[in-house]
Amino acid sequence: MGLRKRLSLWKNACTMSDKERFAEVLERFYFPPSAGDFSQPMLAAFSTLPAPLRPMAEALRVNLDAARTVASIPYTMTVIALNQRRFQALLMAQRIRSGMTTAPDFSSESERQAWAIRTAQEKLAEELAEDQQPHENSIDAFGNFGRAVLSDLLALSSEAELESSSDELLRQCTVLCWGALEVLSTDLFVTILNEYPSRTADLLSHPVAKKYFDPKAFGMLLAERQYDLSHCMGEVLVQQHRLDSVDAIRNIFEALFPGQKGLCAQLQDALFWTLGQDRNLIVHRRAMIDQQYVAKTGCQQAIGSLLRIGPNLLERYLTHVRDTGIELLRSASNTWL
Repeated sequence: MGLRKRLSLWKNACTMSDKERFAEVLERFYFPPSAGDFSQPMLAAFSTLPAPLRPMAEALRVNLDAARTVASIPYTMTVIALNQRRFQALLMAQRIRSGMTTAPDFSSESERQAWAIRTAQEKLAEELAEDQQPHENSIDAFGNFGRAVLSDLLALSSEAELESSSDELLRQCTVLCWGALEVLSTDLFVTILNEYPSRTADLLSHPVAKKYFDPKAFGMLLAERQYDLSHCMGEVLVQQHRLDSVDAIRNIFEALFPGQKGLCAQLQDALFWTLGQDRNLIVHRRAMIDQQYVAKTGCQQAIGSLLRIGPNLLERYLTHVRDTGIELLRSASNTWL
């Protein structure tokens, strides 16, 4: 059972004092789900995509994995440090045992050292495997190792510099999360209209999306492209309006993929809009909460303070972008049918 999965089980089983003790850690640091759990929906959906869409699908997966990896740096470094400390303790014990009469006979010092290292590694692996066995009705449901991870992170969270840097880490990973969707949206838009320039009519007939593009501006662009837009329509149009806002992404793809209920639900979801607002505040306002942001979002954090993105919210953003990307690519795949 993975460490993240055991969090909810542990919260219900442990004592109230433990909940209070580790509450700050759980609200400040990102504990990643297993890579397989997060990536499986993408791998399943992407396996049937047309060849032109697969590089974009892979880029989405890699970009989201990168955001998750960066967000989990404090957790990952803590786990590595704990493993190293425990291994060194076990290695010291095995080196002592190697000199006892009950130890195997060694032909050389190097053989004795190799035995100590190998058996210490085996004992560490056994401890970790045993610790991850579920104990649903026990206050030890989180396991000794998981409890040690939380304890180390709790100690680190008391350092002022780490407190501010951990908050900044989650803010920047929110920007990475948005960037993964913006990159996919832009690449998808350009690829479809380069391949099928006639789809431009869908944009220019849409009541909102048509406002993003000015047919009068095509004259100069035509000259630059030797009056041939048959394979570069997407590149021309994206120069007129970038897909870098919630409204642009929502309206343009509703024009290109009408009637796609799954995609429409994702694009209309309030979480998508909130992600866009948070990204803009972080990038354009240095994450400083102002009256305009509070009026738009109803944020309860104090005006003048830096926006805090909790690990649970970041996980929701990552999941939403993943699922939106899947729906975008599924809708786009119908273009090649």
